[in-house]
Formats: sequence, structure tokens, C-alpha cells
Amino acid sequence: MNNASSGPITDLEVDVYAVDGDGNRLEDACHPAKGKISMQGIFRELLSGGMSGTLDAIGSQANSMDPRGMFGVPANLGSYGGMLSGQMMNTPGLSALLQNFQQQMVDKYPQVISRDQSVEVAYSASGTAKVRVDLQFADDMGNLWRRRHGQQPEPVMESD
Repeated sequence: MNNASSGPITDLEVDVYAVDGDGNRLEDACHPAKGKISMQGIFRELLSGGMSGTLDAIGSQANSMDPRGMFGVPANLGSYGGMLSGQMMNTPGLSALLQNFQQQMVDKYPQVISRDQSVEVAYSASGTAKVRVDLQFADDMGNLWRRRHGQQPEPVMESD
């Protein structure tokens, strides 16, 4: 959430929810990520997959350049990706950085966001669900606004 207006927004209400592939709202399928996901686990998975693919490509390229196998590059070089990513994850600096990032995560939006301030809350959704966000807030003049997912903000009428 980024407040790019000329004043603070107040009375912020944020509705974060998940929908299925047809756009139907899923109950209890979306939760704040703090305490639910491990930044180290996610980074390890991404790093392992990336390392495996890169190492496979290097092995394939080396073997295509040396069809007789003189350099002894294994065909399954990507199988070492998990081991290398594990070694990288065990470095004290990276581990501390990811732990600090996890601790800095917030699990809810504040009710007030100052001018030019941004607030980020990470959410996780189960399976193939997509996360959606609807907002309602008051501007610095006290006018209520609503922004439904993917739409522009609109004034909230008293009858709403």
C-alpha cells in the first residue's frame, strides 16, 4: 500500500482474500505470511532450482563442446544444485539477512499511512489461489474512499 496523496490516509480497512481460477472467493485460503512461511525455505527452493538449471546448462554446453568426454563433466551436473544452495544458505551473512527480513515482516496494515509512506504486508495463499485486495480509507478531508481489486478508488456514498 503506497500513499501517494498530498496528506495522510486514515481509517484504513484492508480486506485481503483469495479467489480460485473462476474468480470465486475462497474462505480461509489467504493469511498473513509472517509466521506462516519461511523466508529461508523459499530462498533455498528458488536458489536450488536456479542452481540446478544453470549447472545443467553448463554441463550440456561443456559436453557439446567436448563430445569425447575428455574433460569429464557429468551429464547431470544440475544434481549438485541442492548441495551448492545448501552451502550458500549456511553462510552466516545470508542466514542472518534472511532471519532479519523475516523478523521485519508485519502481519497487518496500520490504520493511518502518512503522505508518501508505503506499507507492505506479505500474504500466502493455498494452492493455485490468487490473492486479491480491497481497501477502504478516509482522505485528509475525512472523505471515505473504496478501491476494489484492480479498480480505481471511488467515493463511498453514505447509503453504501
